[in-house]
Amino acid sequence: MSRAVEFCRFLASLKREKRLYEVIFFATSVCNARCRTCFYWKELNRPGDLSLDEMETLTRTMPSFHHLILSGGEPTLRRDLPEIVRLFSVNNNIRFLNFPTNGLKPIIVRDFTNQMLAENPQLTISLNFSIDGLAETHDRIRGVPGNFHRAEQAIEMVQPLRRKWGKRLWVGINTTICRENYHEVIPLANYFLERKVLDGHYFQIIRGDPLDPELKRLPGSDLGQLYDHIVRIQETYAARAFHDDDPRARWLKRAIYVGTLNFHHRVQFANYTRGAPWPMPCTAGQTSIVIDYNGDVRACELRGALGNLRDYDLDFRAFWQSVIRAREVERIEQDRCFCTHVCFIHDSMRFSLRAQLLEIPRSYARRHAWQKSRPAWPLAGRQRPLRSDRASVSAPASSISPSE
Repeated sequence: MSRAVEFCRFLASLKREKRLYEVIFFATSVCNARCRTCFYWKELNRPGDLSLDEMETLTRTMPSFHHLILSGGEPTLRRDLPEIVRLFSVNNNIRFLNFPTNGLKPIIVRDFTNQMLAENPQLTISLNFSIDGLAETHDRIRGVPGNFHRAEQAIEMVQPLRRKWGKRLWVGINTTICRENYHEVIPLANYFLERKVLDGHYFQIIRGDPLDPELKRLPGSDLGQLYDHIVRIQETYAARAFHDDDPRARWLKRAIYVGTLNFHHRVQFANYTRGAPWPMPCTAGQTSIVIDYNGDVRACELRGALGNLRDYDLDFRAFWQSVIRAREVERIEQDRCFCTHVCFIHDSMRFSLRAQLLEIPRSYARRHAWQKSRPAWPLAGRQRPLRSDRASVSAPASSISPSE
């Protein structure tokens, strides 16, 4: 009976009210790399970052929410980043921070991570290094000689923090799959698996309008075969991450983790190769919002700005209650706006019982069925037309950690 009650409680917890849950915040437009996969390259290194005083006003007018994703630019180049995170922690009660970095500043990465964990005891951090290939390939894609070596150095420098903070710190890698590196993704994954310095490795398809458009010409047939290998990588990380004494709990957590990541890939794959819609509504603008470095605010990184928070005197409530946001939510539904953006796939999934009770279990059951996929080659990653003519951000893709 007690197990039945617990199961009923679990099912009830899956149904969430559609309220603000996730904020993607561009800490700065400043970047110290020249990534050819970047489709925010026209907006980089511009003035106008929100000041710390403006951030204080903004966070005081925002509701509590769970998940903060940093973006940019390179977040570590914002020297007051720990103070910004502290504002979100105190004023908005955030519980999870996705902290992406290119790893070019290893000491700053280590020190910022340690400081943010020490100052915010309720916070779990997913520290994700953007690495797109082994040394030569990665440096060529990122446009910075020696980037791979410095990212490796940064990963080594945070190993003591993994031991110090335990489950509150998850260290991972984000890899953007493109035409130039797809053949090297599995060797890269195996290289880091053998070193046992990570808690996860996450893979996302190149998107938007990158600096080098040729990188989007990724063959869908090879992508399906690649995912068949990726799922085995993620099963290995799941086995390492969960060590519950109860075998049933251990199996369930591993299945949810692998099933969720495989669900991301199947949704992305279907959209990329044939423009297919998601199996659940997109909740961008309802449960997630994007705040640019200069205060521009968008429902999604792939849609245009709805205004600037400075025009609202940094009063987030005024924007959130505005007609313009409500209309944007309606337009997203009317446009049937779907894409390969994992941040919004994952956040929308949280608010879909179908996705959680049907699609994720199905994705787990079919996790080794990728070889049966025989899609046509996409022209350039076909996605549904978007309403905005503005380029979208190419900050490292979001990932999930076992603790999320």
